[in-house]
Amino acid sequence: MSLALYRTYRPSRLSEVIGQEHVTEPLRRALEGNRVHHAFLFSGPRGCGKTSTARILARSLLCEQGPTADPCEECRFCQALAPNGGGLVDVIELDAASHGGVDDTRELRERAAFVPAEARFKIYIIDEAHMVSKDGFNALLKLIEEPPEHVKFVFATTEVDKVLPTIRSRTFNYTFRLVPVRQLQQNLAAICDAEGVAFEPAALTLIARASGGSVRDAQSIMGQLIAGAGPDGLTQSQVADQLGVTDDALLDAIIDAVADHDGSALFDVVERTVESGHDVRRFVTDLLHRLRDLLVIQHAGESATADVLDVSEDRRDVLVAQASRFGPTELTRYADVVNAGLTQIKGSTSPRLQLEIIAARLLVPSSDSDPEATLARLELVERRLAVLASAPATAPVPSMPEPAVTSKAGDAGSAKPSPSAKPSPSAEPSPPAKSSHPDKSSPPTRPRAAAATPGAPDRAKPPRPPKLPSLDTDTSTHTAPVPPPKSGLPPQPAVARQSASVDPEPEAIGAAAQPDSSRAPDAESANDLGSITAVWPDLMAKVGERSRVAAANWDGAEPLSLAAGVLTIRVPSEGQAKSIKQSKRDLMLRTMLIESFGIDVEVAATAATGLDAAPDEPSHDDPDVGADDMSGVDLAMRELGATKIGEIEGA
Repeated sequence: MSLALYRTYRPSRLSEVIGQEHVTEPLRRALEGNRVHHAFLFSGPRGCGKTSTARILARSLLCEQGPTADPCEECRFCQALAPNGGGLVDVIELDAASHGGVDDTRELRERAAFVPAEARFKIYIIDEAHMVSKDGFNALLKLIEEPPEHVKFVFATTEVDKVLPTIRSRTFNYTFRLVPVRQLQQNLAAICDAEGVAFEPAALTLIARASGGSVRDAQSIMGQLIAGAGPDGLTQSQVADQLGVTDDALLDAIIDAVADHDGSALFDVVERTVESGHDVRRFVTDLLHRLRDLLVIQHAGESATADVLDVSEDRRDVLVAQASRFGPTELTRYADVVNAGLTQIKGSTSPRLQLEIIAARLLVPSSDSDPEATLARLELVERRLAVLASAPATAPVPSMPEPAVTSKAGDAGSAKPSPSAKPSPSAEPSPPAKSSHPDKSSPPTRPRAAAATPGAPDRAKPPRPPKLPSLDTDTSTHTAPVPPPKSGLPPQPAVARQSASVDPEPEAIGAAAQPDSSRAPDAESANDLGSITAVWPDLMAKVGERSRVAAANWDGAEPLSLAAGVLTIRVPSEGQAKSIKQSKRDLMLRTMLIESFGIDVEVAATAATGLDAAPDEPSHDDPDVGADDMSGVDLAMRELGATKIGEIEGA
């Protein structure tokens, strides 16, 4: 009769226990130095070697050559305690699930007082120790604390937190871990070689992953697969079908569909997954694991070996190629989407619907407004631009004609300059694209006037020129070149913009670059002042949003002039100007101009004079006005530079 693989290949020495070197090495040194404690507590997940290590420890203690880390395997004690041996009367194994009551522990305590029948020690191996009741542990407490010299205890548990702290403090604690996939794969390969079963490495990887790091589970699963294996042995397709694991080809198809943003291919994979009977939750879990592998490759680079990824070398090359098609932010966001969908599938009545929703969210990153979605879109754009830049140019791309600019009577932003007032270089908007071969026959093109918007002001907005005589404007679109203006005649309006590839004549550029001293005011100053005036209502609104007191300080203010980088703001009263200066509201306004509109100028507030002065407010700094003739509010405004923002009800 054949035994189960996990019984046939149970380790008989500490060196044969896989994945637990942090436990076996200290035990070996303790056995070699004859410094073995009287009580041990082995904890960790199921199937990782706790009970097997306890039996090996008992075998090493009772060996006729012992205590030794390497039992001789020839004496009657070693043969009796072998993995398939008959056992020994002095080695008592108890299952606390059925022997955890106080009566059982009292009986154990009474039997422990007797000397061993034939061995050197009497060893108690208590499995599932967390099932011992509180009273049972209390009954054992004194025995575990001060046992007879011939008694050893080994407790094994999967839930160490349920063991009483008084018991844990009197034992040596060793924590067992889950075995990595790579080590499990090597162990399974050795068993297949011993059994004479052919296998594919990818099939063993699937078995190791399905076991979850448990050696016993991995060997049990492989025993089942070997029993039903065909002449080809363990193949990847067979293992995937029997375990319900998602095939790598299916995961490759969905990754390629997401990378190509191919909705048809993506939903075709979803259809194949559901129709083939795959567990949707398992499929999403495997997809999340695949995204994890791609993230590791992107961030670890060459360090992401096949061992780190738990895949074969050929599969690693495939994953590297897939990872190169995504950006790190994209993959992180995709993993978050899949992980969130996995939690929603757990109690869902329609797993297929949840899977389709996950697929839709993977295809449409712009549906989210979070920073990760934005970065993902930027990465996608950058990759596409890189591809376009690296691709060879096949044909010249024709330039698109720009929309025609029409001039309306009374529109200062589109008013045509007079022959005597030529625009300065600072007043022009951004110049047109320069060509390496200018066409001398092409007429000069006029820069388009850009309207200043509150959110994105244009520093190059044409200035408000002085009042000009009205000119008739032809709003028709001209396709023929416009000849350069002749001396003494007003220039013809250029209604239709030429292509961006057309450059103005060098003579026209030189003529436009020569400033006219007869024009007033300065073009740069007028342009900046006009831009500030255009955005002034929005600037005041932003000031009100930040501080109501600051908004009261600037109440009734308006831009007056701009010279030498200093913006002069006219306010209704002298007290208001003083309050702005003392409270640093001018610096605040400068900061907001820079942050919101990209205009960097110094700000200075000045009081209105003459007819422009506020009629309802007296000049608080007038020496002819005495303190006795002023109200308390006016006196405070004069002495403190305060601003009256409202009346207090009842005052």
